[in-house]
Amino acid sequence: MHKITTAAIICIAALASPASVLAAPAPPAAPGDDVRCFILSNAFAKKATDPKARELAAATLTFYLGRLDGRASPASVAAAIRREGPTIDPKAAGTQMTACATRMARSEQAIQVAVGPPSPAK
Repeated sequence: MHKITTAAIICIAALASPASVLAAPAPPAAPGDDVRCFILSNAFAKKATDPKARELAAATLTFYLGRLDGRASPASVAAAIRREGPTIDPKAAGTQMTACATRMARSEQAIQVAVGPPSPAK
């Protein structure tokens, strides 16, 4: 059996084209991560004072709502929200929200790479 080393993984990654790296699907997030991001983005969409921050939080909220809707029943999402909500540390909320928005942006970029440039308007 062959042993794959960290160096081998780095070499393979270096040979991959940037487009193929972007197009590669990210590992699926744990449902708890999606619930956390849903809760955080909902809070930031309601409480952000900067209009651009509020808009980004609202877009992030919509993204995670879609992820949750496609994976779980409303009852299980509600139960997960009740379970995850109290575990969110308000001191870490900003950092966690940034991670959620970054994950959303990576997904958006991967889809844009896969689809290609938009067709010219007619």
